[in-house]
Amino acid sequence: GYRYEWGDSLQLVKTMVKISEFITFEILQKDSKPRPWESTRVAQDAAFALLRIYQYWLAWEEAIEEAFLPLLQPRTATGIKAFGLFSPETRKAALARLEPNSICKRLAPSTALFQALSATKVSLTDLHLSMVHEDSGRRTRKRKAAS
Repeated sequence: GYRYEWGDSLQLVKTMVKISEFITFEILQKDSKPRPWESTRVAQDAAFALLRIYQYWLAWEEAIEEAFLPLLQPRTATGIKAFGLFSPETRKAALARLEPNSICKRLAPSTALFQALSATKVSLTDLHLSMVHEDSGRRTRKRKAAS
């Protein structure tokens, strides 16, 4: 079947980048600092909703076996790294609500990414976001060469 390439969805990626910037700067922050939430439950619900977005982005990359979303780069402050704007307790509560057999392998409880997002300080590297290819067991963040 046809395999989508990152360029096929360029406009969708641009839109997601803008949405991610809005979420980071207008929802997760107030006056350039992490937002003080009105209750623990509201913070946990917001963190869980954001995790679900990340799950779909990660699953998209996994489905086509390419790392192409700028929002899933470890240094992109408005991408997955923005999850660190929540308190460690809020992040752990949100991560605990994820289904163990979710749509995304890289966000399973046993993964380095899950552990990094659970840590007191979120510090992501390429290794945390790498994909394991089932056919060879190797990890990669590189784009595949066009076939």
